[in-house]
Amino acid sequence: MSLVVARGRLMEAAPGGGVMVAVQAAEGEVVPLLVGLEGRVSVAAVNGPGSLVVAGDGEAVGVVVGELEGMGRRTRRLRVSHAFHSPHMDGVLEEFARVVAGVSFRDPVIPVVSAGDVVSREYWVRHVREAVRFDVVLARLEELGVVSVLEVGPDAALAPHVTGMAGAAVMRRGRPQVVTLLKALAHVHVHGAEVDWGGFVPARSRVVDLPTYPFQRENYWLDNPAPVQADATRNDAEDVFWEDVERGDLADLAESLELGDEQSASLRAVLPALAAWRKQSQWRYGLRWQPLKHRGGTELSGTWLMLTPPDVETTAGSEPTTWALQVLRERGARVVQLPVDPADPGSAAILAKRISAVLTDELPLSGVLSFAALGAGITEHAAEPETALHQVLPEALIGAETDAPLWYVTRGAVSVGSADPLTRPGQARLWGTAKTSVTGSGRPCGVVDLPEVLDVRAGGAFSAVLTDPHGENQVAVRASGTFVRHLTRVSGAGTRPADGRIASGTVLVTGGDTLPGMEAARWLVRNGAARILLIAERPDGLPRFATELSALGAVVDTAHCDPADRKELAAALAAIPVESPLTTVVHAGAMHDGTWDAHRTSTRTAAETQVAAAVNLDELTRGADLETFVVFSSASGLFGIPGPGDDARVHAFLDALVHHRRGLGLPGTSVIWGRWSGDGESAVTSGHHAMRPRMAIRALGQALASGEATSVVADIDWERFVPEFSGRGPESLIAGVPEAEPFLAARSESPEPGPSALPGQLAGLSPSAQETLLLELIRKHAATVLGYPSADLVDTTADFLELGFSSFTALELRNRLCTVTGLTLTPMAVYDHPTLERLAGYLRTELVGEPAPGAEPRTDG
Repeated sequence: MSLVVARGRLMEAAPGGGVMVAVQAAEGEVVPLLVGLEGRVSVAAVNGPGSLVVAGDGEAVGVVVGELEGMGRRTRRLRVSHAFHSPHMDGVLEEFARVVAGVSFRDPVIPVVSAGDVVSREYWVRHVREAVRFDVVLARLEELGVVSVLEVGPDAALAPHVTGMAGAAVMRRGRPQVVTLLKALAHVHVHGAEVDWGGFVPARSRVVDLPTYPFQRENYWLDNPAPVQADATRNDAEDVFWEDVERGDLADLAESLELGDEQSASLRAVLPALAAWRKQSQWRYGLRWQPLKHRGGTELSGTWLMLTPPDVETTAGSEPTTWALQVLRERGARVVQLPVDPADPGSAAILAKRISAVLTDELPLSGVLSFAALGAGITEHAAEPETALHQVLPEALIGAETDAPLWYVTRGAVSVGSADPLTRPGQARLWGTAKTSVTGSGRPCGVVDLPEVLDVRAGGAFSAVLTDPHGENQVAVRASGTFVRHLTRVSGAGTRPADGRIASGTVLVTGGDTLPGMEAARWLVRNGAARILLIAERPDGLPRFATELSALGAVVDTAHCDPADRKELAAALAAIPVESPLTTVVHAGAMHDGTWDAHRTSTRTAAETQVAAAVNLDELTRGADLETFVVFSSASGLFGIPGPGDDARVHAFLDALVHHRRGLGLPGTSVIWGRWSGDGESAVTSGHHAMRPRMAIRALGQALASGEATSVVADIDWERFVPEFSGRGPESLIAGVPEAEPFLAARSESPEPGPSALPGQLAGLSPSAQETLLLELIRKHAATVLGYPSADLVDTTADFLELGFSSFTALELRNRLCTVTGLTLTPMAVYDHPTLERLAGYLRTELVGEPAPGAEPRTDG
């Protein structure tokens, strides 16, 4: 310790005024330039074959740097207080030698690889003055057979210079520490290093198989083609067969199968069952989050109204609110804040008067941002603090005579993947609120979920969402990009759960007196459930149904209790016999028929009951060794379709609760159901055919066997549903479903601007939008040159060297930009403007003839 303290003190006490400059040159090129400047400048560090640092007097260093720049070499002045490892250190060597003489040295316990003898006093004295030879260290590591190097420090200073081995830094300035550390470990892991992942993965975490495509979620498989209308020219025999089945065309089927009269008569009897089975196999969908290319600008205009919790400085929402305020103001918006109590905002008329009072007629109201619910968590379900405000807010905005778009802001309310835990399921209710707000008022309305790390990049993505001209209004901003949710077709007709899934222990089913609960219980017993605990608030229907299940061979227990009442539910759970412990929970009571409310004895609303019951089931079974935890919910939470007993806010929360559990390493499956019929009719409501319960419930086995967090089961009439949905939600949600594609308006992508079209395209845009267009153009070509699967993975603020550019790939990028812009760029254009953002600003100046507002001239290099 005394050595380190003395070294730092003496080096700081050395004469100031010196400079250090990093140069892109070989040592053999730099040393001849130092002739005649001895005692004034020297090589301070050799990091690699083409990366050095020179240090010394400012004037002398300037001479060397000028020569190198004349040779086309890139230079960058370092921010330092002294010229370390240069002649400026000569004055402290004698005193430092006296300190070193009093230090005892012994061989290190941990192996050390160094450019010198670290147990030698002379080495430490020389090290203050002489060059740091990182290149020698790397050479020795290679000789020892080292394959991976981790840099432990505040930033990536040395890792980029590692060649021949896998080099990674565990910390990067301005980037999330945990994510950076994990990426560094993953990098060295795939290059052969042994990483003890047990130190990172909690003991209770579930291990899942890797996906069949990279974590960037780029799909490398061909999309399913849009359905083709049946005609005589089709060659796909299987598709033709099933189309004949769906049409009930007995004559064509008999001809195709070459059946005689007797066989055709048998086929006639089973044809309706075949058609029903085929239709049921097409009811399942999945949900995936896909990256969204930013299509909005970063420049905001007009006045933005920001609703915040009262005393925002002391609430959980202070950080995102303060951050968003800065983001909006930096991008040109005028922000008006209005503190509102989310639990008691007053009536719509009172809130309208408050909104009108804080606004002026000077600028148009461009948008409304509600931050008032931030801080609501999983246990805040009884009072639903965010609900009171957001039930009256759309009407209040109408009373304030504004049609500005409304944005609900959440944080941690959704999960875009297994590496993105859902931390605040209570806020997920706003995702349902946003959907019903659009349906009810017709006002443009959206919801955006913020990341945990609120930095400059997130600010750019947030502002791009707010200015997106294409109307993506249900998005999640993350460090890896902006994501939107897609409905995907799921194939497979299996109806059995995974082996052993429900073969032992007690299975609890809520809503035992409702249609979904009863169908779920029947299916569970038929598929191996030996003991069932039926829970219902109404006792009258349970005995008869329990008798039915007993006849199927199950032991049936019943409990007359309200699952939303924590004490009553706890008592029912405590009565489960020890010899048959609870293994499965199916919360079917959240999806009830429209008649249930009329028989309820609780004073709670249906929404309060559904949420409270789910939370109680989750918390009271945390100590049980559950194999399965299933929650039924309605498609209204996904599509925003109102109906009897439906509450989009509740169903959005229920799905979020499952993702929250999975993030904690607990089992969880959410089944989102479309319409069920009570007597088998095929009525169509809001583009949804009513599904026969006996057929619909088969999808429960498919959902459990798939291992997915969320499964959507609905019989959708896409021709009727698409026009209705397009007016209330983003088309991107259903754009990936083949059956929906023929009914969606075609959106042709704008061709990439060529040299002749680019200036004209820039002329019609604001300065900020011009730079945004050029930035995306550069980003796309940089991704192609580097081999990235998506342009969204290219960090626009990172140095080109950090991104992995070499002199060859930088030249390739330059050539591509010359082609698309029509400009004649110098070979060093990329390194002269070392980030994508800087290069975009330079291209704009060259194409338009003026710098972007606020652009600063370069000061380094």
